[in-house]
Amino acid sequence: MACDGRGSILRKKAGLVPREFPVPFDTWWFRLPRTANEDQPVASIAPRFGSSAVLLTLTRKDYHQIAYLAAKGSDPQLRAEGVEAFRSKIASLRPDLADRVDTIASMDDLHLLDVKLNRLSRWHKPGLLLIGDAAHAMSPAGGVGINLAVQDAVAAARVLAAPLLRETLDDGHLAAVQKRRWLPTVVIQSFQRVLHRVVFAQVMAGKQPKPPKPLLFVARNFPGFGKLPARMIAFGPRPEHAPEFARRKP
Repeated sequence: MACDGRGSILRKKAGLVPREFPVPFDTWWFRLPRTANEDQPVASIAPRFGSSAVLLTLTRKDYHQIAYLAAKGSDPQLRAEGVEAFRSKIASLRPDLADRVDTIASMDDLHLLDVKLNRLSRWHKPGLLLIGDAAHAMSPAGGVGINLAVQDAVAAARVLAAPLLRETLDDGHLAAVQKRRWLPTVVIQSFQRVLHRVVFAQVMAGKQPKPPKPLLFVARNFPGFGKLPARMIAFGPRPEHAPEFARRKP
């Protein structure tokens, strides 16, 4: 089973090539410390939109995990501008964190994620099954990549455990895993592609993003709709449940 990420070596060795979808941004990850008097709840997410960048702050127990999103391919320019310019960008987007941006010691503290959005049309070959980012690289929009990867693994365990034990595993079982996980992958990636187009691409072009009018109509007239995005991010279109043999005993 190949679960070796978006740069999967096993996928390359098998000659499997994913279909790529356009992505308008890359992401730079870094951390800033939290102070004792902060009242943001742990695991909260705070977005900030600038003239051509987006800042996402994920609040952890002892630190803020921060993603700076800017136009794809702009890493050389960003690093050439230097750490002082980058600190200023962060301080302008989050003035409340300006007192600690000097903890970004150098541009080496930034970890570049070359954002990709892709998927294989076929996740398997005889004796090989790809799951997670090896089968479908997800955008960080919505933060659902790890959720889908874990759900792929759970589905694979449910489908493959018995035939593995009986030594009857064949390509049909591998295809069954892909069949079960295909719809959630397509649905989530379609949602991410819409976000890329109507939000992130607009921001990277220096424009103010505007939600589509049909989406605004639904949100205003159907109160229950507001819960759907959170549920989709947390559980996905097809939640998976661990098989009985994998659950902890009381």
